[in-house]
Amino acid sequence: MIDHPVVESGDPGQGGTTVRRHWLDFMIVPSKFEIPAVPEDYVKRPRLDKRLQGALHRRLTVIEGPPGSGKTTLVSGWKEESAIRLAYIALEEADNHLLRFWLQLIAALDRAIPGFDDGLTSRYIEQFMQQPSRALAELNSTCARQEGPVVLVLDGYHSIEIAEIHDMVAGWIRSLPEPLHIIMITHDELPLNLPKNLVYRIGWPDLAFTLGETKRFCQKHHPPRFSGERALMLQEQTEGWALGLRMLGWTPSSIGDEGRATRNAYGTGSWERQTTVCGRVLEQLLSRLPQESISFLLRTAVPERINESLSGELTESSEPGKVLNELEKERLFFQRTRDGSEVWYRYHPLIARKLRDLLQEQDRELWRSLQRKTGFWLENNGFPMEAMEHYIRGGHYDEASRLLEVLFNQFILREAWTLRRFFAKIPEETIQKRPKLYLSSLFFAAGEQDPERTWEQLDSIEWRVTSGQGGMNDAQKAYSMRVIKVMRAYVCIFKRDLQGLVHQLNDYLDQGFPQEDDIFSYIDYHERHFSRLRSFPGVKGRLLQAERCFEPIMKRWEKIRSYNTAYYAIGYGELLYERNRLRESEVYASLARSIGEELGKAALFVPAAILQSRIAWVRKQGERAQRHLREVRSCLHGREAQEWASVLKACETKLHLMSAEGDPKAGPHYLAAYPDPLAEGSGSNELLGSLVRARALILADRTEEARILLKTIQKCAAARGLLMEQLEACVLLALMYDQQGKSSLAARTFGKAVQLSAGDGHLRTYLDEGEPLRNIAYRYRESRQAYKMEERQVSVRYIDQILFAFEAQEAGRHGEKAAGRNPLSEMERRVLLGASKRWTSKEIAIFLGVSTGTVHTYIQRIFSKLEVNKRKDAVLKAYRAGWLDVDAEP
Repeated sequence: MIDHPVVESGDPGQGGTTVRRHWLDFMIVPSKFEIPAVPEDYVKRPRLDKRLQGALHRRLTVIEGPPGSGKTTLVSGWKEESAIRLAYIALEEADNHLLRFWLQLIAALDRAIPGFDDGLTSRYIEQFMQQPSRALAELNSTCARQEGPVVLVLDGYHSIEIAEIHDMVAGWIRSLPEPLHIIMITHDELPLNLPKNLVYRIGWPDLAFTLGETKRFCQKHHPPRFSGERALMLQEQTEGWALGLRMLGWTPSSIGDEGRATRNAYGTGSWERQTTVCGRVLEQLLSRLPQESISFLLRTAVPERINESLSGELTESSEPGKVLNELEKERLFFQRTRDGSEVWYRYHPLIARKLRDLLQEQDRELWRSLQRKTGFWLENNGFPMEAMEHYIRGGHYDEASRLLEVLFNQFILREAWTLRRFFAKIPEETIQKRPKLYLSSLFFAAGEQDPERTWEQLDSIEWRVTSGQGGMNDAQKAYSMRVIKVMRAYVCIFKRDLQGLVHQLNDYLDQGFPQEDDIFSYIDYHERHFSRLRSFPGVKGRLLQAERCFEPIMKRWEKIRSYNTAYYAIGYGELLYERNRLRESEVYASLARSIGEELGKAALFVPAAILQSRIAWVRKQGERAQRHLREVRSCLHGREAQEWASVLKACETKLHLMSAEGDPKAGPHYLAAYPDPLAEGSGSNELLGSLVRARALILADRTEEARILLKTIQKCAAARGLLMEQLEACVLLALMYDQQGKSSLAARTFGKAVQLSAGDGHLRTYLDEGEPLRNIAYRYRESRQAYKMEERQVSVRYIDQILFAFEAQEAGRHGEKAAGRNPLSEMERRVLLGASKRWTSKEIAIFLGVSTGTVHTYIQRIFSKLEVNKRKDAVLKAYRAGWLDVDAEP
């Protein structure tokens, strides 16, 4: 199971009680997984039990009927007789939440099958955050390993209204593993797009009690005798409706004129029909109860569930347990469930609805007051999610916003969907009364509305804070101004305004705000990317954009040990790596990792370690490269370990596949462990895994599969605007074609790659592939005139730069240090480094701030000292002698 961190909040009242639960516990209510017990007056119905037994031979069985028609009792009784492994979940309106729905489903299966979870929840969340279809595959894989049939009952599926849930459920049923069978209990027709042959239905009037079943039911209620005539009258009046039988059977005097009036009021629609009967008969029942019991029923119908303590709080009764026991004996109003050692009660949904409507009609203010009392009790007893629902339902938006402000910091990093739903239900004017909460709401709005609108809202908040509105003290004002500044940077990211981002972050320092501020971690709350360069909005693998963003930020922040420094140091280090400036790249990777480890932020130290491993691999330090990845893996625990597992596995496998001394079993193992196809909308993390999979397929000589996958990656990456993934896919295709002996096609594919990267000047993507790609590049350089005109537009100098980088890298690795001192002056060394990058004399002059004539003078001095006549020969000789660093910068 998951390693559960906790969230705390103070008591809304005076007691000082603390809510201390994990965010998942806020959504998982164990009592929902306990199927109601079979009532004492249960009547066996063999004809329906036989049909239910067929559920074991079908993927989906639907029990559809009006409220109170005995659907759940039918399943409870069948379970008692068949001794089948059955998982149960009672769905409700709050389950209209994509992640919560599936996590509760897993929890229900784990309750029925001990050990079913075994880390599944963690893996499911990890996959769900990246790609929901993979999360379902993870669930199916676990279900498929079960021995013997398992029935999952989804009771109250009519409560689910979100189309995304319906779509995922329908897809899941189509691919349902053999051991699992689903029973759905619903009032209405299922909104699932499924072929008829997959669905077996038990509906109305099949669920209606026959005359014989009605007689047996009445004999249990009124032993030893109950005339056949009266049973027939009761069956006709209720049309076999189970709850109607129980109600009228409980008040036999109603079987007469009043009963006939009830029958005459029956409509043709199932819900309306049962509501009419329920309302009339409930009025009769309440007229026979003492006022104390009526008050108890009305007040305790407000919550979705009650226990002795909560009912005492709502009714101010000195003996709530006694009243509950007396009402339970009637076997009419509610059912008993358990949540651990705690006993809870749930009203029948139709009765609860009628009682709530009646209470609102009689005393609206009392109804609102009871919603507030329920919320306070739930919050103080560790159920803040349910408390939020009652605060909102009763219109107590100040209490709801207070609690939401407490919960925000915990939920933003893991459960943003729930927060978004609550923000949508609380009036904006109430949220605006709390600037801190209002700022929190804008974290969601920034990604969903026009960034200019968010900017205007930030202006409004800033004015309110600076003008003294909102009742904040100085510390709160300072905090709000800091958040506003970070939010402006956040909005710039959504606007793809990299210059604006640079200005806001650097202005944050100019304003004197705290440098070590965890508010910056919210910017990266929604995903955990292994590469900042590949994934950052507005950059996405484009080096020139990265230079405009990461470089100026790092010039101001690199001396500050903060989250923000490490965040952008990763991107800048990756930029330097791709520029082949390895030594500088390593400096920033080490900086980011050390800060990330100090702060305990895996989102920082894991990507930094991945970059360190790549640098070590380039330097032929294979063991050190793997050690970097092992070290960070050992620092991850629980949820974080699950989140990063697939990324680290992909990086480790890639090192093996690209190294001559790598483990030959790494590729086959990876193919077996990650068989899932790539889906649309995949991000950098998913594409990383797919690119590693493609490499493994090529090495396994499964070239057609690799080709299809690489084409899919190109299409997916192009749709997302991800440049480096497109580039790497092109390079792998070129290598695969060359391996197949298709040299012309390999060269043309390489040409497409350089077309993609020419504008930004990528180098390491090519250099990392080694000698095979170097040979393809030479062939392309020699024969490029034969290609299409658009391909000829690629700068020859860029291709020569790639080829020269290969030569320089080789010279630097195999050269021997020259005896004696370096004959080159510092300025000559910088000029020669510019020449190594294929810069013209004019470009070198501009970079160094000297004249072109001065550059020519330095070049002639270099020729003389090194005894050569060409720039290329001078550069290579200096590399071999160790007088130039391969990855140095002029």
